[in-house]
Amino acid sequence: MDGSQMRATIAKEELLTDGSDSEFREFIHNLLAVVVRMNDVRAGYGSLLGLSGTGFAILVSILQQQKLGDVGINQVAAHLHLSGSFVTTEVVKLVDADLVEKTENSYDRRRVSLTLTPKALSQLDALTEIQGPVNAALFGSLTRKDFEQLSRIVERLVPCGDEALMLFDYLRKTRGKELFDLAPRTPRPSRQRGRAYSAG
Repeated sequence: MDGSQMRATIAKEELLTDGSDSEFREFIHNLLAVVVRMNDVRAGYGSLLGLSGTGFAILVSILQQQKLGDVGINQVAAHLHLSGSFVTTEVVKLVDADLVEKTENSYDRRRVSLTLTPKALSQLDALTEIQGPVNAALFGSLTRKDFEQLSRIVERLVPCGDEALMLFDYLRKTRGKELFDLAPRTPRPSRQRGRAYSAG
């Protein structure tokens, strides 16, 4: 099949250009490039505090929300669009690192509240000397109007992402076997790997 005869990779007319998905594909490539760099920057911030990128994100989420009152596991999970069990595991690491403290929730004794320790606050404050210029560079091309518009668009895309994942899982189970050979296969060693084994 000639590549020019392939069907579009998105079934949404508004995102096609004269029936072609080329512009959409370019948008996806650029968006993924930005996301990769954002994740790398976040991981870099976390590494300075001895944390993973996700651990750092949880720390910042608690900081943002504790200004408004008690912060629980479920609040952090909802804020970051993560599962409660995953956040619980990460919070244990933050407690062990003396960055987060668990206390009794003032409204419900069955729950715990999360607060940042003085150590965490001090480290996050010091980090702003690096965060400030790096984040400014990361979003350097945006005007205030761009920022407001992009913020609204990204907020709307989050639930779309959740829906897309559920749809993919459904279609993979119902159509995947029909369209593709999904039987498990034993990976065939590459020639380079074969030479490595024989050299041992």
